[in-house]
Amino acid sequence: SSALRNACVCCLDISERLLKMCKARNPHAYCFKGSMEDTLFEDDSFDVVYNFGGINETDIDKSLAETWRIAKPDSLIVLADENFDATSWLRKLWVVFISNLTFIHSYYWDMTASRQPKQPFPKIRSWLKSHAGEYEVLYDGVKPGLFFTMVIRKTSAKTRKRGPQP
Repeated sequence: SSALRNACVCCLDISERLLKMCKARNPHAYCFKGSMEDTLFEDDSFDVVYNFGGINETDIDKSLAETWRIAKPDSLIVLADENFDATSWLRKLWVVFISNLTFIHSYYWDMTASRQPKQPFPKIRSWLKSHAGEYEVLYDGVKPGLFFTMVIRKTSAKTRKRGPQP
């Protein structure tokens, strides 16, 4: 649609390498180096906030609070990341992989395995309970031991009064 063609795209990542890849694929995108824990964007800045991979590599509560803060009322929030549970074969493989690397071209600040993978989905659900009545879950998908995706509409006071619209 024409709205998407005219959209202003802002990308945030802690990896310089991934930001360069983003800029190469999306020359009109604004790319910023930083963390989802403190984006420095103004409150209510975005119609859509797509937080992929910004949950496990950050303090989950800070990342969720920041995602919520920068999303406009009536905006969409998409959360997606790994969902490692304690018995997951993927988690075990990840721990072996990460503990044997000496150099990583990835999301790590200092190129070391600074954090163990988390199981963020239960914490996200708990965090959302503290915002009861302020959102609508449009999609809630978890593949145990693999990935999760959640699409949320952050509702405004106006939307809450008239009810969700199709």
